[in-house]
Amino acid sequence: MNCLVPAAALFAAMAAITAPVQAKPPASLCRAPEPVLFTCRVGTKTVSICGREEGGAS
Repeated sequence: MNCLVPAAALFAAMAAITAPVQAKPPASLCRAPEPVLFTCRVGTKTVSICGREEGGAS
């Protein structure tokens, strides 16, 4: 029983280290000169809010 607690702690630490890394954020729909204000995936679709040179968003 004494070695059960350290073994469980070691297993938990190893699981955290080997957990899959989340994929990089979805590609935005903004064009190259437009700053990305917001982008996310909704199901299989991508939603993006892009900045404009004259201010605001499109």
